[in-house]
Amino acid sequence: MKIDVPPADENQYTYTGNVIKYGVESNEYYTVINNIRKEAGSQEVVITLKDTNNTEWASELGTYTFTIAKANPKYIVPTGIKVASGSKLSTVTLPNGFKWINGDEEVNSQVDYYLATYTPSDTDNYNVITN
Repeated sequence: MKIDVPPADENQYTYTGNVIKYGVESNEYYTVINNIRKEAGSQEVVITLKDTNNTEWASELGTYTFTIAKANPKYIVPTGIKVASGSKLSTVTLPNGFKWINGDEEVNSQVDYYLATYTPSDTDNYNVITN
């Protein structure tokens, strides 16, 4: 019998807000430590034998990296913003979390959109969205 350790290419998780379990759990033969995580980030999962005389799973013992990647946040792109041509973007107030990439850029009546960044309130678990 072999410990069913997930291959690296199948061991990719993304933050969901829920507890995520690394694909190996303790049983009567071996102990798995740190195989549960909720937040984005990495930790080491440790697999050890309960009976050191049993070497059947020795090749699977050791440490594995358990990583949860940050998720992209849900957001609504602001629309319908009115501003006079020639005004600087910095004079236009955006909804919480949004910021102009170049606030010194002047509004041009020929341009339909301008680039902004969205920063979620939880940057530990969610990506900052640019452009």
